[in-house]
Amino acid sequence: MVGYEFLDGDSIRESDIGISVADATDSTKSESDVVLTEHAVLSISSAVQTSREICQIMKGCMVYTVSSTLQALAVRLILLLWGLELSCFPMLVIAACNYCTSTAMLFERTKSSKSPDSLKAKKIIATGSAFGSYVALSTVMFFIITTRTEFISGIFKARSLVGHDDEIKSALFLQMSTVNHAIGLFTQSYYGCSFGPLVTISFVLSQLVTCVTLQNSAHLR
Repeated sequence: MVGYEFLDGDSIRESDIGISVADATDSTKSESDVVLTEHAVLSISSAVQTSREICQIMKGCMVYTVSSTLQALAVRLILLLWGLELSCFPMLVIAACNYCTSTAMLFERTKSSKSPDSLKAKKIIATGSAFGSYVALSTVMFFIITTRTEFISGIFKARSLVGHDDEIKSALFLQMSTVNHAIGLFTQSYYGCSFGPLVTISFVLSQLVTCVTLQNSAHLR
């Protein structure tokens, strides 16, 4: 309910959200949940649209965070079960690059929802868990195919990674980085984010930094 006269006070008090304009009576303002600083009510429409855009961005970021966390746990579990040495530095670099790309997405245009929306924790966790389980399964399958078969090396005519633990870890981290970026781009686009040059540049730079970091880590070992 939006009002400004003395008689609007009762309606504003009984409404779910009461809004009064700048030149409303003091009694009406006292009953309102929101008091506008402008005389026009056009700012209400703008505020609703902005809040819906923020809600879309927040949902995309939370789904991405849940899914990427599940994949990171899956990678660490694989390394522990396989008896490989855990290296925290590449994981930190990958996480930093992924969140740089996610930050770049915040500056892109977002389509607001056409209907009222809310942050439903159960739905967000379920969606993030579904995405995370999918990417975690892809990582596990990649690890099994790479370490126990010649499938990938036969297709790309490359040297086999079987028996080369350091190179297997580097390939695993690189696959984790690429898939994490992919799930981030997918979740943000699913919630109405459009991608421009900023996200593209951030994605390319993140992959380059990840490749250089993994190559240097392999040389140091």
